Amino acid sequence: MSALAEKSVKQKTKKPLEQEKEVNILSSAETKTKAPKSAKETTGPVLVRASLRYLRMSAKKVRLVVNAIKGLPVNEALNRLPLINKLAVREVTKLLQSAMANAEHNFKLNKADLYIKSAVANDGPSLHRWIPAAFGSAHPIKKRSCHIEIVLAVKEGKPAGVKKAVPAKKSARLASVSSERVAKKELALKKGKQ
Repeated sequence: MSALAEKSVKQKTKKPLEQEKEVNILSSAETKTKAPKSAKETTGPVLVRASLRYLRMSAKKVRLVVNAIKGLPVNEALNRLPLINKLAVREVTKLLQSAMANAEHNFKLNKADLYIKSAVANDGPSLHRWIPAAFGSAHPIKKRSCHIEIVLAVKEGKPAGVKKAVPAKKSARLASVSSERVAKKELALKKGKQ
């Protein structure tokens, strides 16, 4: 019994040493790997994402709304959305507001500096159902869903959707033409009063 007890004691003492060696090997391997860069060290534009998944609406119908606001400043997009007569407007508006809140809270960005860089409505899974038809048959129905993703970015220089500046010569010519038109209208009004 004493010989067996001594062997078990030796085995117990060896195991912790082996485990310590393994731990030391792992810790040295961890020190060799580089730490990932923090958010401040990375370069490039700040992109703010917000996504809505499994919306029970067809992607085709949502794309009509999403494509109408692509490339617009966020404030202008929020003003345009209520004018679109589609059911998807409510969900897209909520998602856009969520993306704006993410930009303010997580990245400390100003709402006025943001524009919609990309907005996508992709197909989600479809629920397969059946509708009864004549002579005991049935026709398939696909109840579709979609995933929406909106990406906001900070404006660089001019905001998207703003017209280019008119050259000086052309603007002078346009000003003279418009002043002639105004003068003609004023003459017509004077003649009408007399």
